[in-house]
Parts: sequence; structure tokens; C-alpha cells
Amino acid sequence: MLTGCEAEAPTALLPTTGEGPVEVRFHAINVGAGVTVSRANYSDVATSLQEDKIGIWNEFYDNISLTYQSSTTENEKRIYTFSPTNGGKIYYPYETEQLPVYAYAPYSNTAENDSVLVKSEWIEDVAYSDYITDPIWACDTITKENATANFGFKHQMARLKININTEIGVTYSSYNINLTFDRTQHGKMSLTTGEIIPAKQTGEYSYTETYNSEDGEMPTSYDHTILSGTKLKKIAVTFTTDTATKIYEYTYTEDNPFKDFVAGTYIQMHIDFKKIDSLNVTTNTSITGYEREGF
Repeated sequence: MLTGCEAEAPTALLPTTGEGPVEVRFHAINVGAGVTVSRANYSDVATSLQEDKIGIWNEFYDNISLTYQSSTTENEKRIYTFSPTNGGKIYYPYETEQLPVYAYAPYSNTAENDSVLVKSEWIEDVAYSDYITDPIWACDTITKENATANFGFKHQMARLKININTEIGVTYSSYNINLTFDRTQHGKMSLTTGEIIPAKQTGEYSYTETYNSEDGEMPTSYDHTILSGTKLKKIAVTFTTDTATKIYEYTYTEDNPFKDFVAGTYIQMHIDFKKIDSLNVTTNTSITGYEREGF
């Protein structure tokens, strides 16, 4: 065992012969197909599993790290295999009928009280070296007769993509986007439920991101993680040309709220500088299935 559990709890014997301990195996099955959304596309879940360590957590396995080993294809399903980081093995505990196993990525070695710290990637002014961004989470229940945990990972953060349509023929020197949320953008994720509880904060949380042009060209797409359950209260856009600076803002109300940020979902916001004077807010569903919010 990778923890002190081996000395505290004997391992189960093979159910068929009664000889030898039962080794627990970890797979991620069909990653992507069962995931609501994964950043810009489904493949990012598989990519994160291959590049980052995943954590295993339950009453016997106390935040053990696993690393990606290999993948195979079986019945049109891709199977990702993981092994303990130090090359050891994990065994099924003795006299345990069923064992829930929880997994998350990217791995954090600072887990406390069955939780890890998570944050939005928009939090930049504080050095959250112990926090993880864009966490994915999964669980499965195993037995000694079937000691293979098959995980189907899902994102536990929502994502917001902002698309900017600039005005043709206008040279921009800079613009910034200020978003005001009803809560902070960091908190704790339970390792047993995957639920993220935002940190307590008095008042609202505002974030401003500024973009400077290169030869008049401006970036037009931004992709960020957002804590699920967060509500967008206000957006303000300031853009500067060679001749003027203009500020536009919109405040959401109970009668006209912004869409809820739900774990595993992707909202696209469309801002059109050619139409921004009217600040008419519209909502519809795109042909890609993503939620759209624009003005």
C-alpha cells in the first residue's frame, strides 16, 4: 500500500482460490463521450488525464496519486490505465463488501478534510500555489470480486467564452472587460461528492482584464473557468481608439438574469462593438448546443 493502511487493515484474498491479495486497478473509460463539456472540445479531458496526475481518495486510500500508463481500444471505447506514481500496487481491504473510490485531477498533495482547493483561472492577484484550476472528478464502487474502478470524469467548473466582434475600419489601442460576480472565484471541492463550495466573501467579486492592440489588431476570443453556482451581476466594456474612449456597461436584474454557471457547461458571450450602443441583451441556443448570451 502507498499509505499506512496496509499495516492497519489486511488485504482481501482472491475470491476464487483464497490465495494472494486482490489488486485494485484504475481505468478511465470512454473519456469525453460522457462529459457534458470539456473546454473547447471533448478531447481536453483525455489530455488532462494523460498529462497530469490524478488523485484517489477514500477511507483506505488517503489522497494517493496515480499517473497515466497506457490506453487501449475495446469495443470502440478507449480505456486509459493508471498506476500508483511510485510504481507500487493498491490492494482491496479485507472484509470490505463494497468500496467507493473517488478520483480527481489535476492532483493536489495538499488535500485536507476530504477536500482540495480550487480556483478560477481569473484569480491572478493572489499566489494560490496550492489551488487547482479546471478540476475534473469521478467516482466508482468496487468489490473484491470486481476490483477495477472505471471512472467517467466530468468537469466540476463552468466555463465562459467571450467572443468580440470589432468594428471594421476602427483602430483600437486597447480595451478591457470588467465582470462583476455575486461571489468569490475560489473555494473547496469535496473529494467525495465533487461539489465546490465557494469561499466566504463579503460583497461582490470583480475582475478586469485589459487587452492591448498590436498594430491595431485585437484578440477576439477569451476562455475562462468559472465557479459553478456563480451569478454574473454586471459587465462593463471600455475600449479606446485613437480619438476616443467609450465605456458601456450592463447590469443584470432578477427579471433579466444572466444564465446560471453550471458545472460542466459552457456559456458563450458575444459582444459586438458595432451594436454595443443599444446594449440589447439576447439569449438563444447555438447549433453547437452551447449556451449563448450576447449583446
